Amino acid sequence: MHSQVSDLFFRGKPACRQAGNGKRYSQNTQIIRLCYLVPGRKRIILKNLASLSIMTKNHLIKYFRDKGSVFCEQIQVFCSDMWKAYLSCAKEVFPNATIVADRFHFYSKCQDGIDAARKIFRRLFKEDDGLKRLKWALLKNPENLTDKELEKLHLAFEKEEYKLLKLTYEARNDFRNILQMDIRPKQAEQLVNQWIAGVRKNKIRFFFKFIGFYENWKTYILNYFKGRFSTGKLEGSNNKLKLIKRRAYGFLDFGHFRQRAMVEFY
Repeated sequence: MHSQVSDLFFRGKPACRQAGNGKRYSQNTQIIRLCYLVPGRKRIILKNLASLSIMTKNHLIKYFRDKGSVFCEQIQVFCSDMWKAYLSCAKEVFPNATIVADRFHFYSKCQDGIDAARKIFRRLFKEDDGLKRLKWALLKNPENLTDKELEKLHLAFEKEEYKLLKLTYEARNDFRNILQMDIRPKQAEQLVNQWIAGVRKNKIRFFFKFIGFYENWKTYILNYFKGRFSTGKLEGSNNKLKLIKRRAYGFLDFGHFRQRAMVEFY
């Protein structure tokens, strides 16, 4: 069994709003809910974890330990973003679990590199129309590009002054290709090391920060290749919950919010 974890921030209405029970709700009311998914149960579990502005590791540990040792010991894979509280909690309460960094979250750090390159070249060549409205063409997966976007990229990359931008774009695609491969962690580590060597050789400075991030979280990132686990399904459900909240312009009571969510999901 594997578990995916995310969080959801639930805010009260502004202070001028008064509930039926006579209580007034401050605009700063912030209740953090834990949203997690255990496959096999086919349902999202939405729980009130802490009525605080910050959710700590201790809240998480207490919540999962209260579910009992049988529950904790059956978790074999724990997948989340790179928030340290999640990871240190998983180490303490899930003794049999392999901890996996979610692909979307660590890949977004790589995407930051190509976007940083775009912004710098845009500032350096303000008068060049070829760089205007190029952001999404650079960030999209190559197979999803339209003919118009492909043409814009081709015209930009033809220019010698944009050679580094082209190298950055190609390096980003090379890293994504590694993630797409059906390989084991050891093979992935070798390929990523080759990718890092290529980035350093070509002096693609926009990925230096990502390389440092990868080296700090390497074990958890490489664990992705053990089973290609991801929090994608849970993040989609979390986004749907946020849309429910936004559509109602907020909820005064979490119970009402939960009832609305149950109607939407089931």
